[in-house]
Amino acid sequence: GANTRMKKMEPFRSLYEHKNHKPFVFGKVVRVRGPRALILTPYNTKVIIDVSEIPQPVPLQTGTVVRAIGEWEDDIFYSQHILVR
Repeated sequence: GANTRMKKMEPFRSLYEHKNHKPFVFGKVVRVRGPRALILTPYNTKVIIDVSEIPQPVPLQTGTVVRAIGEWEDDIFYSQHILVR
């Protein structure tokens, strides 16, 4: 949508950048609701990840450790690749 296009434009990019800036997150799954999971990072930060963009189903379960690569959009991390341990 419009937000996706605007965050790629130089004058607006800083308004859309997440405080984390990193293209990855990792941590332990605390709660799962549909394609989204709340994970707790090793730094005790809570992060919501969304795995709906991954082509194959991902078995997210409470207590599993995940490493995800993707992009931030607002406060949600949209995972494009994920490793579940």
